[in-house]
Amino acid sequence: MIRSLSLVLLLVMSREAFAFCLAPQLLVSDEYYVSQLVFTGVVLSAHHVGDPNDVDFYTGTHYRLRVDHWYRGTHVDYVTLYSENSTARFEMEKQHRYLIFANKTEEGWFVDNCGNSVDISKSTAALNGLKKLPLHQSFIYGDVFPYSGPMTCDPMQLTVHSANLTKTATVRHDCSFRLDVPPGDYSALLVWKGATIPAYDDPYKNSYCFTVPAGGSAGLAFRPIGDADQRNREMIANDDLRLRNLCKNSATQ
Repeated sequence: MIRSLSLVLLLVMSREAFAFCLAPQLLVSDEYYVSQLVFTGVVLSAHHVGDPNDVDFYTGTHYRLRVDHWYRGTHVDYVTLYSENSTARFEMEKQHRYLIFANKTEEGWFVDNCGNSVDISKSTAALNGLKKLPLHQSFIYGDVFPYSGPMTCDPMQLTVHSANLTKTATVRHDCSFRLDVPPGDYSALLVWKGATIPAYDDPYKNSYCFTVPAGGSAGLAFRPIGDADQRNREMIANDDLRLRNLCKNSATQ
């Protein structure tokens, strides 16, 4: 159930929050395991979808690709991807070859333009990451994002829990963290000066219930309240409570 919740967050929130990227920046070892399709292919055609309410505007583009190599998913010869005409668009050029990480949405197969999908000419790092999978050591990684201005993250402590394990790590001075763990279902808490730091409000994975896949990784993000005013403090607290409740509701289903 936890893994499916992470996938729901990835699909739903990326559609709702398409003016910016979710957090943290996904590693290939993370995105591969939350993607339904991973492949390389050549764009054969691009067809705009007209807006019935505005003849001068189109809502998105359907790209048809010929697949030449599969990494994950059902092997077919052709895949049609949908790119929404918004800041979430993943634009592609005909006859160009791409590395694609995709998931199914109501509109069709969707590519996260903040992920590792890329023109093959710029894919060296991502392809090298795919070649290393499955990893010998699964891990949790992520970042702490300040509410405003620069910050120092020492001595923040990240604690992760599973049914069989409790493990801690100190957040680095650059506000990033990494913790080697066995695969499994986890929850995580970040503590600073005796107080629990809220989870980032638009995460790829919910820090309060997430899965570390065997041979892969899980990225988390947190955001201290910092010098937020009262209104924003309440918003951050409500977002944090929403993420906690998602985990509670998922556990009871």
